[in-house]
Amino acid sequence: MRIFPTLVALAVAATAICGALFLLSCAVAALQHFGLWPTEGAFQAWSWTRIPFWRVYEPVAQADGRFMAGGLLFHRLKFAHVGGLTVLAFLTLGLADWQRLRSLWLAASAVGFLSVLAFPYARAASVALVLSASFALALSGLKNPRARVAAIALAAVTLGAITAYRPLRERFLYGLTSTGSGDRKEILSTGFRAVAEYPVAGVGLGQFRPSYFGSASTPQNVIDNPGKAHNEFLSIAAEIGIPGLALFLLLLGWLARSFNPRQPLGAFGLSALAFFCIVSLAHDPLIHAPFSMALSLAFGAASARTPMSRR
Repeated sequence: MRIFPTLVALAVAATAICGALFLLSCAVAALQHFGLWPTEGAFQAWSWTRIPFWRVYEPVAQADGRFMAGGLLFHRLKFAHVGGLTVLAFLTLGLADWQRLRSLWLAASAVGFLSVLAFPYARAASVALVLSASFALALSGLKNPRARVAAIALAAVTLGAITAYRPLRERFLYGLTSTGSGDRKEILSTGFRAVAEYPVAGVGLGQFRPSYFGSASTPQNVIDNPGKAHNEFLSIAAEIGIPGLALFLLLLGWLARSFNPRQPLGAFGLSALAFFCIVSLAHDPLIHAPFSMALSLAFGAASARTPMSRR
């Protein structure tokens, strides 16, 4: 069939365009991080777009002249989360048997990997990316034993980089404190309180806020927090109840079962699912539309079947 090679060519071209945009976003993030970006006032004329330009000017603690970058998304968590999925896509493509393009995919994956770790200072995304990338390499090891060694090496090198780079290391250590985690313990407690009060049906989709379930001892900054419980699974349970959370977990299990780990797309789907689950333990990534759309696209691509990938 002539249509199949045409569709493959279009898919490769679209992936290449996305890759070029992602690398451009990584370059922009580097400029933002090192303070080589225009001042915030330079974007006043573009305020009508409602793009959060101001988010890339948050300074890194104890690192003069360094800022938490957000790339072209102008949001450090969106950049880290969407970038993490993109890195996993390029990594699994690079591990596939596409000799002419392998070096390009792997190079793009490496650049993106380092950018997500170094520029946005997103702790959960960094840990999730290291673990899920190691998982993707391990899945590749089902056909190539050397990939298992690469998975261990990746984790070791990343740990060494975090240890050696003082600002990133200190941000991870600072994140272990209550203040450094944005009073995460208190925010989580509001989610547990919501689940305890509405265990079956929840409070309703989009209706949970920490301020609705605060106590007399809840800090004011938690009351003012516009987000959710800082744990995607807890937020889901708060909004649609424990049965709803169980159905959501069942959906994730069904997705995992449908991905073929011996195929590049299936390995990508499983590693993307692992990335999402790990990030969700410390954030509510689905409230960000770019990540929700990217995750849907990732799962859709991972579910694709070709004549060579059917079981």
